[in-house]
This record gives sequence, C-alpha cells and structure tokens, in this order.
Amino acid sequence: MRSWLSAALLVTALAAAVVVVPPAAGGRPTTGGFTNLPLSLVTSTLSASLAGVDTSQIQVDASQVALDVKQFKATKKGGIVATAQLRGSLLLRDSTGSVIGSVGLSTTTVTLNVTSLSAACTGNLSFAFTFGLRLSGATVTLSTSVGTLSLSLGGSVTLRGSASITATTTTAKQLICDIAHLLPVTTSTVSQIVDDLNRLVSSFSGLTTTLDVSALTAALQSLDLSQLQLDTSGLTASIRQFQVQGGTIVAVAQLSGTIVLRDATGAIVGTVDLGTTTVTLVVSSLRADCSGSLSFSFTLGVHLSGATITLSTSIGTVTLSLAGDVVLHGSVAITGATGTAQSLICDIAHLLPIADATIEPIVDDLNSLLASL
Repeated sequence: MRSWLSAALLVTALAAAVVVVPPAAGGRPTTGGFTNLPLSLVTSTLSASLAGVDTSQIQVDASQVALDVKQFKATKKGGIVATAQLRGSLLLRDSTGSVIGSVGLSTTTVTLNVTSLSAACTGNLSFAFTFGLRLSGATVTLSTSVGTLSLSLGGSVTLRGSASITATTTTAKQLICDIAHLLPVTTSTVSQIVDDLNRLVSSFSGLTTTLDVSALTAALQSLDLSQLQLDTSGLTASIRQFQVQGGTIVAVAQLSGTIVLRDATGAIVGTVDLGTTTVTLVVSSLRADCSGSLSFSFTLGVHLSGATITLSTSIGTVTLSLAGDVVLHGSVAITGATGTAQSLICDIAHLLPIADATIEPIVDDLNSLLASL
C-alpha cells in the first residue's frame, strides 16, 4: 500500500467521483494530542473489475430470430448440413423477463445441422435443425444500488428449430416423393437427397428458432460509481514523528480502521480493512500562539486494493473488485496543558511563518511537543 500519492492521481477508465460520508458529529477538531485523529474523504478515484456473476440467470430469447436456408450440403460422414442467413435479434432478459440487452444478427451466416429428415409422397417434408452461435458485442445493462452496471457478454448459444412444408406444385411434390424413396439418409443416398433439397430451397425461408443451451461469459464494460459512498468514520491516524521532506513538514503516522462501502440507501455493500498501516501526512496551515494553542491540517493518500462490493441485480448477485486511490483529510487542535507544552507552542509561534531557516527548528519543537503529550 502506498503511503502517499501525488496530487495528480492516476485516472482509470472507470474513474468515479465518490460521495463523501462525513464522520460522526463532534469528532473534529481533535484536542489534547496527536493520536486517534478522525479522517474525512477528500477525493477518490476508483476502478472496478468483475469478480463474479451468475450468467445462468440471463435468459436468451430467440423468438425474434428467423433464418433463410441458402444451400444444403452433404458431409463426408453422410450427414446433411445447410448454410443459412439469420434475421432479427436475440433478446437478453433478466429473471423477471425484462429485456436488458439484445444482439443483432442481420448479417450472420450459420451452418445448420439437419436431423430427423422425413418425407412422404403426399408432398409433406420436415426436418429438425440445430446450430451454434458465438456471441460478441453483446451488452446487458443492469440497475444497481450504486449506479448503472454494464456487462459485455461473450460465449456461445445453441439454437434449434424445425421446418415443415407441404408441396403446392407437382414439381415440388415429385421432389419430395423422390426424397421419400431415398430415405433413410446414407452415404450412398445423401448426395441425391441434397440435390433434391436444393431444388426446394426457396421453401425454407423464415424458419423460427428457440434456445437449446447457452454458455455465456461476462466482463465488466462500465460501472457508474457515482452513488458509491466511502464511509471513513471508522478510520483514525496517530502521528508518530514529524519530519521535513522536500521543504514541507510531513508526519509519519499509523493509519488504522476500516472504510465502509455503502450504496445510495446507506446499506453496506463492502468493507476495506486497512489494519494498521504506516502512512505519511502532509501538514499545512500550521498556526500557533503564545496562549498555548496550536493547530494544523493534513492530507494523506492511500491506494486501495482487494476491496470487493456485492450488488443485487435482476440477474442475481454481482461481485466487483475495486482498486484505486483515495485522499483523506484531518486536522489537529492542541491546547498546551503544561508549562513545557505552552513554551514549545510559543517557540513555534515565534518561528512562523515557515521558511527555509525556521522549518527544522519548528519540526524539532513539534517532535518535542509530541513527546510531551
């Protein structure tokens, strides 16, 4: 975990302005010491990745898909396949049946596996078919308690359907009767059957399909984190030592506690336990006077990793991993209760404002003050 991040925070593809949850009332300013200082959130830049989702609850609706057979072909093993052009769209529905996405198929060509071919000299012919379809570019959009979640879907689906025709011309009836005499399909008859089917190919347009099986994969496309709240009221910092760093007063401190991740309703959707971590505070607005009062503000940056949030959606639970940077703010207000403390604070007051010549003595006095409390 990085102890300090520059003001130019890393901006990720899913950067989000996170809502600030103020600390408990009465927690600021701190008086009487440099320990257990409460912190508030200044800014946060978080990115998310998909950790888990049950895609089995996404329903693939093929009722809007139709296909036109373009050509029948014989396989080397004596089977029959057909090249077909798809029309329409696959609809993606959630567990309530609401449409959450679609996949346009108007330019997709597929290969049908033709089975259960039957024919009769009465002019009736039918067969079943299945075909596989790889999905790409499919997106589902889900509402969550922290904002809108978009998932990119991949994977495959298998669709099935059937064709049934009755000859309306003498030529068609004769072709179907020829097929009937050639059945069942064998390696010696398949070529003749395919030739006859291709003479009837215009009859196999507008065939409908239904879903057989689906094996979907998902990846996070985008997430609106604007409604995710970072509650830092469980964080505290305790200063251990003051130092000079690059012409600025900083303080080495112990950061401890937990960041609570909340949704728009305030419900907890995740936590980040920081344990006890050494961080560097950047001190600003240092003030002191000879009445024994001293105060300053500070900021610190923390990089989060390994945080997860669990969200309820209309396709079930979605788990997201979060990572990114947060900047925290705090302040100190001290009133010297002893002669030593008051004297040190008065020395600091005489050394202000901070300059190259005074910064080291000020830090020495701050460390002496820290030791006296």
